[in-house]
Amino acid sequence: MDCRNTVKDLDRQMGSVNTKMDKFETMVVAIHEQLNAMKESNDKLTAQVTRLELSINSRFTEMDDKFTNLESSMESSMDSRFKKMDQSMNTQLQGMNSRVAELSSEPQM
Repeated sequence: MDCRNTVKDLDRQMGSVNTKMDKFETMVVAIHEQLNAMKESNDKLTAQVTRLELSINSRFTEMDDKFTNLESSMESSMDSRFKKMDQSMNTQLQGMNSRVAELSSEPQM
């Protein structure tokens, strides 16, 4: 009878161990599924960040190109204005020099 009780006790303990192992396995599967879900979420976030970074880089390049074109256009415009001013001033100086020369060559009274 003592042997039977020992066997029954061992059988109960094995049932308890099996139940605990089943719970542990269920918990490990749940953790594995959560980790997979987190990995998928991380992959999606990584893809979104990459797209955002590419978009920002594209917009920055576009703005940089616009600024460069504007800067070049302004430099060209300023160069043109300075050349016109220089030509105008040279023309006025030549006119003044001619007038001074005319006045110098007129007989003094």
